[in-house]
Amino acid sequence: MAEKKKKTRGHGEGTITQRPNGTWMGQVTLYIDENGKAKRATYYGKTRPEVVEKVNKAKAQIDTGTFAPPTRLTFGDWLDTWLHEYKATSTRPTTFAGYKMLVRVHIKPSIGYLPLQDLRADQLQKFYNDKFKNGRVQKESDKPEKKSRKKKKSDTEDGTNKGLSAATIKKMHLVIHEALQQAMKNNLVSRNVSEATTLPKGKKKEIRVLTAEDEQKFLGIIKEDRMRTAFILELNTGFRLGEVLGLKWKDIDLEKGNINICRSIVRVPIFKDGKKKGTKLVEHR
Repeated sequence: MAEKKKKTRGHGEGTITQRPNGTWMGQVTLYIDENGKAKRATYYGKTRPEVVEKVNKAKAQIDTGTFAPPTRLTFGDWLDTWLHEYKATSTRPTTFAGYKMLVRVHIKPSIGYLPLQDLRADQLQKFYNDKFKNGRVQKESDKPEKKSRKKKKSDTEDGTNKGLSAATIKKMHLVIHEALQQAMKNNLVSRNVSEATTLPKGKKKEIRVLTAEDEQKFLGIIKEDRMRTAFILELNTGFRLGEVLGLKWKDIDLEKGNINICRSIVRVPIFKDGKKKGTKLVEHR
């Protein structure tokens, strides 16, 4: 004779119920609404101890004011929301495009399927480590159409199948950290698990600067180039390319020798249905 399913309540556990299919369900009362009805959070598990742990964790979070109501939202879904609702209008076009690329190409394919509230620090740590060791991905457009086609260096996004740089991992961590920080503000998670990770460290590359001899050689090469003035401006000021391209005559005072940077021209990708369809130039102030 099958064991009779029953409702039990242990000390400080809330309500624990065994369901007809043999799994367990636990509920914790969050508050009583204006109509006197209790609003509860519900948790499920294969065993009673598993549900007891979830219920006790929720009760502790309620007591400390860090409770986040259960949600089926995935980390990937939240990243999309965070990008388009919180970052699209508050960051530079190139920065936003960079964030979007990291999410689309690296983060979502690897850990986007994970439930937002179940995301753990050790999962993020493994993600960072894996990307650092072997994280460069092959472009869809560069994949060989036939098995006999030899793979060229251009077949991969970064020219190799090796790992991503420490700088790129740091950028991904920035995206993940900011997204989880906003999720905390929205009461979707109780803590930012990215703060418990350690980023890999790469070797610092030596920066090579032009010598006086290099500069003279360069000036000789561009002597007849139509963009010579722009090159000289870059060489002597350190302006960014987009800042130089965004200059207008009204920004330049030849008498005082002043140049005012008021805008920047940047090229950003155009996406349609999740696929890159080209690029466009935009003015950013």
